Amino acid sequence: MAETQQAGGSNNIDVERLFTRSDIQSLLKHLTGLNLREKLFSNRQITQPQRAHYALMTDEAYEKTVKSMEEVGKNFLQFVPVLEPRSNIPVVLASDPEIKGFDSSKYVFTDLSFGLGVQVRSVVVRETDGTLRSATPEERDRMTRVYKGHPYRPIYEPPLFKDPYLQMALDRDDHEYVLDWACHYYLPNDPVFIRLCHMIFDRTVDENKFANLYSTRHFGPFVFYLVLNNKFSPLLSHYAVEKRTEDAANLVRLIKAIFPDEVWSCQMKDADDLKVLQQYAKENTEYEAIVNDLIKAAERQKEMKTSENETSTEMKSEKGNEHTSILDKETFASPEGPLGEMAETYDVRVVRGSFESVEQMQKLDEKSHKGKKRPGNKR
Repeated sequence: MAETQQAGGSNNIDVERLFTRSDIQSLLKHLTGLNLREKLFSNRQITQPQRAHYALMTDEAYEKTVKSMEEVGKNFLQFVPVLEPRSNIPVVLASDPEIKGFDSSKYVFTDLSFGLGVQVRSVVVRETDGTLRSATPEERDRMTRVYKGHPYRPIYEPPLFKDPYLQMALDRDDHEYVLDWACHYYLPNDPVFIRLCHMIFDRTVDENKFANLYSTRHFGPFVFYLVLNNKFSPLLSHYAVEKRTEDAANLVRLIKAIFPDEVWSCQMKDADDLKVLQQYAKENTEYEAIVNDLIKAAERQKEMKTSENETSTEMKSEKGNEHTSILDKETFASPEGPLGEMAETYDVRVVRGSFESVEQMQKLDEKSHKGKKRPGNKR
């Protein structure tokens, strides 16, 4: 992602290694969120209709189903890889001027060995002047389509990726659809793909449509691009308007992770969201107004949590002080027990044991009653 490095003013950053770092991946996942109903499992256009499934569940079964759906949703949120753009400069392998002018056309040689990937497969070109060089990325893509075509991938670039059709799709809030289609058509290290993603990211910021990429697999690379190029101010303002203090604090942590500060890492290692925002407001006066709104929202949330905890402890203490009657055989069979008036109408017996043991006792009682002789039958 050379363009990103140049825009950020630092050409020494290894973008690929930085993006795959564990702490940065963790922060990006927290910022991406997990919206199951409105994003991950929302209504989508599919080629084959699927029948809806309805089921009656207990609370335990429902919780298990939601957890399994969350695991499936996390797989949908695997980030699009952030790679450096591939080089367009071919490598000269040999120069044979004695065969210059052997033909009026170039010759392309492709390794057709089984099991080789697109990037590993050797493709070389013999020029008309006798030079043998490696294939350019465009030539490699054309040969790949000939020998191993990608399903449902058109030969020519779709017009959706260029204006005015691109802007028309973004006006319809189809940001995710365009980016998914671009991931299907291009390789992640294609310079055209990288420029297209940057264009969509910039227009998303200009139009303040962060919600269109939230809880998608493109939100992590989007935030990474903004922080790396120092374009995160609108996103921080968006968090301030939405009162999302946790996301704002994680964004600040991401900034300090990408551009490390030893003093910050020592002081704010285990700090909470409120302290992180307060310290960032002191160090960056240009964001002081935005961060102050977030600090006020964080203080209100903290006060609300403390009040809720106090009320819950009071309710628990009141419940503990209430008089609770002990349930035994006598109280269970009395009208004051759970049966109420039914205890007077029916003969109530309290039996301890499993259902099978109770059935066996009832059968023994019936046999004993049948074995007894009635007094009226005596002769």
